[in-house]
Amino acid sequence: MESNEKTIVLLGDSLFAYHDGWDELDPTAKILNLGRGGDNTAGVLRRVKDACGHKPEIIFLEVGVNDLAQGQSRENVVENHLIIWQTVALMSPQTRLIVCSLLPINDKLIPVKNSSLFSFFIPDINKKLSKLTKLFRVEYIDVFESMADSFNLLPNHMTDDGIHLLKPGYEVFLDCLKLRVNQKILAE
Repeated sequence: MESNEKTIVLLGDSLFAYHDGWDELDPTAKILNLGRGGDNTAGVLRRVKDACGHKPEIIFLEVGVNDLAQGQSRENVVENHLIIWQTVALMSPQTRLIVCSLLPINDKLIPVKNSSLFSFFIPDINKKLSKLTKLFRVEYIDVFESMADSFNLLPNHMTDDGIHLLKPGYEVFLDCLKLRVNQKILAE
């Protein structure tokens, strides 16, 4: 890698891992997809130091829905996010950390008990993350609002299982991230 080549890290769960078109974020950058299927905030917390070791210009962070499916509390999701943010700030202070909201799900398509609660919890977690990113001077992208239908669900045309994205969902997700790649300063 050339010393002046921009590196962008995607750190999170299957929503990053299962898409292979992330190089469209910036064709001139090295894109490292460190998404892992089934991962949660604790898993990302274990991997964040490795991500920082690449000294990326940008880290996009997207994780939290699997925590809910695995029985973790909303508070635990937010607390682990804060620890991840602090780790990035300490280990790679030059990196722009851009936190993605938790994406909507479609609980009507998920064969998991109490999955309707996740649809209720996700907007609450996103409100907390948005508020905290302002306090911690971390950037935030509200992908949820760009994807959710009028019932705060992931529309059927964007998913076939209620969680993972189809091409139309990834097009929206990618567009949301692309808007931030070339911004140079944190909006006040």
